[in-house]
Amino acid sequence: MDVAQPLDDNTQQSTGVGVSAKTIALMRLVLALFVTLNASFYFQPKDGYQAFTVYFACAYTFYTLLVYAFPVAMAKAVRYAWLHWVDFCAYVTLIVLSGGQESQFFPFLFFTILVASFRFGSGEGLRVTIACALLSALIHFFPISPVEGPLFPALENTATLLLLGYLIANWGGVEVIQKRQLLLLNDINRLPDPHLSAEQAMGESLEHIRNFYAAGACIAIMKMPDAGYSIFRVDRDAAKPRMLGQPLDGAIVSILLALEPERVVSYKAQSRLWLSSTKVYGPAGRVTKDPSDCGEAIAQLLEADRFISVPLLLHGQDIGRIYITNCYEYLKVSDISFLQQVINQIAPFIENIHLLDNIAVAATTTIRRQISLDLHDSTIQPYIGLKLGLEALRRKISVSDAIAADVDDLVDMTAESIGELRQYVGVLKAHLKEPLIPAIKHVVEKYQNSYGIEVSINASPDLQLHDRLAAAIYQMVCEALSNIRRHTNASQAAINLSTAGGEITVQVINPDDVTKISMLFQPRSISERVSYLGGCVNVERLADGRTVVTARIPLQYKEARYAEYS
Repeated sequence: MDVAQPLDDNTQQSTGVGVSAKTIALMRLVLALFVTLNASFYFQPKDGYQAFTVYFACAYTFYTLLVYAFPVAMAKAVRYAWLHWVDFCAYVTLIVLSGGQESQFFPFLFFTILVASFRFGSGEGLRVTIACALLSALIHFFPISPVEGPLFPALENTATLLLLGYLIANWGGVEVIQKRQLLLLNDINRLPDPHLSAEQAMGESLEHIRNFYAAGACIAIMKMPDAGYSIFRVDRDAAKPRMLGQPLDGAIVSILLALEPERVVSYKAQSRLWLSSTKVYGPAGRVTKDPSDCGEAIAQLLEADRFISVPLLLHGQDIGRIYITNCYEYLKVSDISFLQQVINQIAPFIENIHLLDNIAVAATTTIRRQISLDLHDSTIQPYIGLKLGLEALRRKISVSDAIAADVDDLVDMTAESIGELRQYVGVLKAHLKEPLIPAIKHVVEKYQNSYGIEVSINASPDLQLHDRLAAAIYQMVCEALSNIRRHTNASQAAINLSTAGGEITVQVINPDDVTKISMLFQPRSISERVSYLGGCVNVERLADGRTVVTARIPLQYKEARYAEYS
């Protein structure tokens, strides 16, 4: 396994191992200054190339200074993965101009090998090593600075580069891989975001694994608590929507779970170079053939040329499988062991989220019931008594009396407040026992029938929220519609629900420009709810008179701190 992108500086610092890009840039600058001083004072190139060598060394030093002083701008001008290749070309040119393999700049080639290996992995380190060794051999024949003497002694430098370069590349590759593995385990095992449901947390974990292996897709077949098997799928292609907890047909489950139980299975489809093969990795990395021979059927179902399948275990029991499709072709025993460790963390992680969610729902339900009882006993009853008193007072006043109309208004206002309190108590008792969109539609029907406010609902088809977040959004929508009824003369409204960029956006639009209040209204309860969920609320008045309340709530983890394969 190899990497083609470097670990970023935050990753280097978080692991406590490794050298940051800024430190490497400083080392490059120091070496360039050493080159310039030597080119200017301490050696005499052959055939009168001294002036050109000094100018070239100064140009290279100026380039390294720019890389050190302006890393962001230089990263745009020169790709970060090309920096060590620029160093390679510069050192080779200086070596050719200053005596070939006898040049004092020859050891600088090891700097390019070190940078490539410890920042990009063993594959890139080996490529730089081979390039250095080949050019070291060819320098013997350069007409500018030919090496005098027989050929074979001159190839000692080439052999040294190959041997030490190979060791450095493997050493650097192992370090980079281990740091990336630790970061993957840390990202999967960290405490879940409270805004994520178990299904969304599962999707985030699969996305981390897919990124780590640069896979085309990562798919999990998992038996959910108190339910059947469900599928979770994340794809490299962003256009394909995620599948998070959709139920699976029994026939599909039987195919995807037909592999040998509790064994890691690797499958490659037939191609021009090799026949199709299915390997089973047992204890101690022992490889056998899969007796079920169902790899081809699974590959066709997953639309993949190759896949790796790992059993999903919970308390030692097999509850499903995870498939990683179209990733790198060759697996080592160490890769299999690490992959099993990663997958073994997922099922307990999801189980813990389910337990936390159930505890939170139970606690919330108890508190809401207690609040509803307190409101009924301490708030609604005095209002009912006030209404009865006002009605008794109204019966004592004749119709022709001037204050009769005022008392009628007070009776109506009291009745309306009692109705709102009873509605709120009912919401507290009921909580949210149905999906979010149908629950909002029921509220919308009430406002249309009772108050004549036509409300349109526009929701993303892939909107998937867990119970607590859905309940919070439901309360926000109810509060927003109540504000429209109480504070505006609007006869229309629109509710937009969408997910994009790792957040959910709740937008309520009032297209009526006639309001009962003169200043822009900031809904306090909505703002507090959204702030508690880690989001923000924005209220704006558009030029056409519409008032738009927009709430944005984060939904997913930050990006993984290790880079993808290219």
